Amino acid sequence: MNSCSHIQSFFEQPCETLEQCKAVRQRTTQPLILDECLHDIQDLNRMTNNSIAELANIKIGRVGGLTKAKQMRDFCVSFGIKMNIEETGGTFLADSAAVHLAQSTPTEFHHATWLCGDMLNENLLTNNHYSNNIAGGAVKAPNGPGLGVAPNINILGQPFLEVSKNKLTI
Repeated sequence: MNSCSHIQSFFEQPCETLEQCKAVRQRTTQPLILDECLHDIQDLNRMTNNSIAELANIKIGRVGGLTKAKQMRDFCVSFGIKMNIEETGGTFLADSAAVHLAQSTPTEFHHATWLCGDMLNENLLTNNHYSNNIAGGAVKAPNGPGLGVAPNINILGQPFLEVSKNKLTI
């Protein structure tokens, strides 16, 4: 890391634990992004109090869903920490959640969002294909209720369980 200090770059998750990343922080001035060792606000608090990293990578699935990710995002905003807001990988549905959270983040605190749905062979949604919604390196979240997406029943098949107006059909 120190041998390329003349290059402006970030090093993401150099070690497995917060303590190990702290040891790296003490040996380099290169900016760090913590990722896999961040699971909750307490981890963010330790990162901040110990000046371990400049950026936090919040992955919705890893931290326990949108509500917890939003709480962590709000903590970062409160303490002036820039973030990558992502999902752990997988689907356009996961990407949609990450894009919605990222777009609701003040611009000065949003560093990046990585989308991985285009790596899949099948899109399990009918109305969400990001390659058609990307312009100038930015993507817009789909409109509509919830995450703004709908499942593709042709690929997923009929539901095993359906609930409507106090009636359960199996």
